[in-house]
Amino acid sequence: MPCLRIETNIELDGGQAQDLAAKATSLVAESLGKSERYVMVMVHQGALVTFDNDQSPAAYCTLGSIGLEESQCPVLAESLCMFLETRTGIPQDRIYIEFKDLSRSMFGWNGKTFA
Repeated sequence: MPCLRIETNIELDGGQAQDLAAKATSLVAESLGKSERYVMVMVHQGALVTFDNDQSPAAYCTLGSIGLEESQCPVLAESLCMFLETRTGIPQDRIYIEFKDLSRSMFGWNGKTFA
């Protein structure tokens, strides 16, 4: 049940945002060995984001998943930053990614928790 949230100050047209979400879904599923059926991706564009007191293109991402291991994060950081730079033009040094290992008992879906 991975969930990737991408918040950025750039504007994407509808097709670009949909393509970004679709490709990100595949990347997350493949990287974590999970089915795309359970991956959620949210793209929030046009947000007010400053980085180093500068409003140039930037992004803040959160990737949460049950069972996410700390050892996976360096590879995920590299692949997600490269992906976002390629797809959006946002330089990798203007992207933050927060990783979260979600507790099964504290995450719900389909009327129940994963515990």
